[in-house]
Amino acid sequence: MRPSEIAFVVIPSLFLISMLFFYFLQWKKDKIFDKEVWSRGTSVFLGQFFRQWWMWLTHPVEKAILGLKITPNQVTGLSLIISFFSGLSYAIGHFPLGGWLLFLAGFFDLLDGRIARRKNMVTKDGAFFDSFSDRVAEGIVYMGIIYYFRNSKFWLMVAVLTMLSSQLISYAKARAEALGVECAVGWMQRPERIIYLAGVSTIEPILYHIINKPLGLGNYFFFKIVLLFLCLMAGVTVYQRAIHTINSLRNK
Repeated sequence: MRPSEIAFVVIPSLFLISMLFFYFLQWKKDKIFDKEVWSRGTSVFLGQFFRQWWMWLTHPVEKAILGLKITPNQVTGLSLIISFFSGLSYAIGHFPLGGWLLFLAGFFDLLDGRIARRKNMVTKDGAFFDSFSDRVAEGIVYMGIIYYFRNSKFWLMVAVLTMLSSQLISYAKARAEALGVECAVGWMQRPERIIYLAGVSTIEPILYHIINKPLGLGNYFFFKIVLLFLCLMAGVTVYQRAIHTINSLRNK
């Protein structure tokens, strides 16, 4: 393997080791590391263990950023910029780098709201900028994936449908809440989409050398499987939110 490939194998391995360490250090003792994340509950495809591990892993970075004179909007803007480079990495076929950048962008996207609440800087214009940036950032990442699969009709269609469904999920929530309906339902919400897409991207080098190459499955086989899964589950989530909103409005 080339040095760059070794790095993209070693780094995910270290993250997996840290996950095991967190399990025995914290989760095994039934301790709640982050109560704010715990209060949001769990979902079908993303349990509390992974959420708590991620907050534990990134806590030192969050604490350091909270000590700086950085506004939530600046953090949101940084997340958007990183998302652009993530999409660019996907477009040129460097999926592991795209995945790590997507993880980083997702971290800052989570952090902007936490900074706003802790520094008492929650504003309506900041909330709009955050929500608007999320849609742009997600679109940029999927555009990079779409560009990479431009020569494959099937996977191109899967990527396009995943992007459209993801945007509709967010639109359904925003429209429902504008009509006075709480709409945080659905299996494949934004955190799940980020985790699954970035996760499979970062471990692809490991999967390639262990499974893909020996079996002749080719590059990014598991990424394609996850992308198809996201496409199907995003469509289901759109349906779930539409039915939930319609029923809630009828009951009113």
